[in-house]
Amino acid sequence: MRIPDLSLGRRIALARERRGLSRRALGDLIGRSAEWVRQVERGDRAVDRLSVLLRLASVLNVADVAGFVDCAVTRHAPAPRPSLDTTALRDAVFALPPVPARSAGAIPVAFGDPVAFGDPAASPDRPGAGPGTRPGPGAPAGGLGEEVTRLWAQWRESAEPYSRTLGRLPGVLHALRPPGGEVAAHAYRLACLLAGRLGDQTVALAAAQRAMAAGRDGGCACASAVAIGAYADTLVRLGATDSAEAACGSALSTADGCGCGLRPAVTGRLHLTAARAATARHCAPAARQWLASAAGYARRPTPDDPRFAFSAQDVALHAVRVALRLGQLRDAVRLSRRVDPDSVAGRAERSRGYLTLARLHARARNAPATVLALSKAEAACAEEVRIDPFVRQAVADLLGRDDDALVRADVRALAARIGLA
Repeated sequence: MRIPDLSLGRRIALARERRGLSRRALGDLIGRSAEWVRQVERGDRAVDRLSVLLRLASVLNVADVAGFVDCAVTRHAPAPRPSLDTTALRDAVFALPPVPARSAGAIPVAFGDPVAFGDPAASPDRPGAGPGTRPGPGAPAGGLGEEVTRLWAQWRESAEPYSRTLGRLPGVLHALRPPGGEVAAHAYRLACLLAGRLGDQTVALAAAQRAMAAGRDGGCACASAVAIGAYADTLVRLGATDSAEAACGSALSTADGCGCGLRPAVTGRLHLTAARAATARHCAPAARQWLASAAGYARRPTPDDPRFAFSAQDVALHAVRVALRLGQLRDAVRLSRRVDPDSVAGRAERSRGYLTLARLHARARNAPATVLALSKAEAACAEEVRIDPFVRQAVADLLGRDDDALVRADVRALAARIGLA
């Protein structure tokens, strides 16, 4: 008999206890760790492979296998919808240039002509505008290039990176139509990152594909490589880990052909993406190898460019995230000693660093340390804390504890400040 109120994790816990199995014993039977079982039972991790679900059903003697699998597909809690309106970003990413009407015998215009494709900003009837105002693919973008760089700097340094970038980026994407060249590649890569962080993977994937297409139109090979890296990042979030690692390999080959000073940062960042992909498919040796390679690139000097941020702290934080994802709590605690979020460049990145530590402390059931890390993340970038779906669950868990009234008071104050009360 199906009990529709129970989550998949609770079903697994009840069936495991009914069979008299410990978490370690169940993990051994299905090829996973005891920590992995604990995370699934608490709802901190989804079971995203049918083969694992069927193995669980077999080991736990589940009678209603179809209902068990259906529960995993339809009952896991989605990330909360962001309160920010992404309609303008979605429209800008999916917009196509209008096809001009052609009269009989008309001479076809060049594809890169913005006037022919209905760009009002480039219309010769508008003061200060005319042919050449909006460069075609591969051409220098002048003011647009500077605006895209400013957007990247704002994304990293603003106290409100999401709302501010959502307010300005769609207009830049429209101005870059038809998209092409290095500037467009960087603009669409930022759109991919923004949409991905907000949970809209459809827009993120489309933006990554546009970034790759634009990067092939000319410019530095590193710009093309990081665009492929953004595509690989999105594939990891979508669960296509094998394709993500293949994309990382393609991106690394592309970066190898570039002699610019940005190559170490680009290559190091690609190694981190490959480590995430290996972690998602539970291949710890490959993940560690990618991280070790990334650490080597982090020791090399790189120019200070907000579009290509990369440092040793990025590697240290990724190492903690990988250990947590693999269920290796002791390793994560050990690796966290190398982490210093205050030394990370960029407010949003510092906030994400503290959120990583908050995840670690929450996993270790250290409520005071979790609250402290959340508070520091909020001080670095409150909007990042409001956006991250982990925070909502962490606040709910902390408020449900009955062992520390002072902690609950601090959590209630934090929840009120970031709009989760």
